[in-house]
Amino acid sequence: MTRRTGAARRAAAFTLVELLVAMSVLVVLASLALLVVPSALDQDRTTDGATLTRQYLMIAKSRASRDQLPRGVRLVVGLDTSNPAKTSSLFVTELQYTEAPPIFLATAAPNAPTPAANAPAAQVTLGFNYTVTNGNITAQQCYLLNASASMTAQIQADLATGRFPVLYVPVLTRPDLPGPSGWFHIQGFTAGSPSVLTLDLYPDLGAATQYVTNGFGIYGAPRPLIGEPTQQLPKNICIDLNVSQPPGNAAQDYDILFGPNGQVLPTSGNGSGQINLWVRDYTKGGGVATLASFQQGGEQQVVALKSKSGSLGVFPLMWPPYGSGQDPFAFARLGATAYGQ
Repeated sequence: MTRRTGAARRAAAFTLVELLVAMSVLVVLASLALLVVPSALDQDRTTDGATLTRQYLMIAKSRASRDQLPRGVRLVVGLDTSNPAKTSSLFVTELQYTEAPPIFLATAAPNAPTPAANAPAAQVTLGFNYTVTNGNITAQQCYLLNASASMTAQIQADLATGRFPVLYVPVLTRPDLPGPSGWFHIQGFTAGSPSVLTLDLYPDLGAATQYVTNGFGIYGAPRPLIGEPTQQLPKNICIDLNVSQPPGNAAQDYDILFGPNGQVLPTSGNGSGQINLWVRDYTKGGGVATLASFQQGGEQQVVALKSKSGSLGVFPLMWPPYGSGQDPFAFARLGATAYGQ
């Protein structure tokens, strides 16, 4: 057996200087890791949050197509007393799958632009009366004749909870949209004979001042899907409805509802065109008063949903969005094809 000499043993060991150098290198690497790794984790959580939001919306859209009924997602608005960092109720961290209650339809007779007095007494009838003075519309009324008790109760229950049921008249047009686009939010209801509906916008009747129809439907406000648990976003990640488009309301959850054809139905939480959901870390960036405060707010993403086609995508923000005339959602509006060109 070969024995190693003392000199050989000493050569195989580390000197104190070598150990100090190695420890210094490890300390430097550890310091760099402390700077880089948290930032990378923040980016991953934000990206994961945007991806999950898109996934939840895709599932709701698929359910609407499968069930041939409206299905959606509710962004739950509210504070969390156990989480003081969540300083705004519009920092949404949980979502619910939703459904629309049964649709009330009245299609017993074809559309007929006749006065209400000529409508059959037993049929549920929707009508519009406009008052024109010197060529300008000075008053608009929408009335509901012979509404069933269940229809009346559904409208009143939705309005009592701060949610707007939706009136759908397929042959009519909203003045803010081209072509047949007969979705109108019911914002008020007065029972009577006939009952009176207050709408967010009244349809364009052209040269006519009266219109009566039996071809319409009333969609109740979305409600949570029974048996489905709430879905959580990653830690410290929210959908910030303060700066999303359209923005949220601190007193009301934000509903996104898909029709069976994949289009986004009008709800109290959104309008027409495109919905842009701003996903970010709510522990960074400070307050919510201006977009400028988000420039130091870590990694951020936009989940974009086109109302007409139901298409979904995840995009970065356009910086700097504040004070430069730029649109922070420019990439989301251009879409994946134009992004990067």
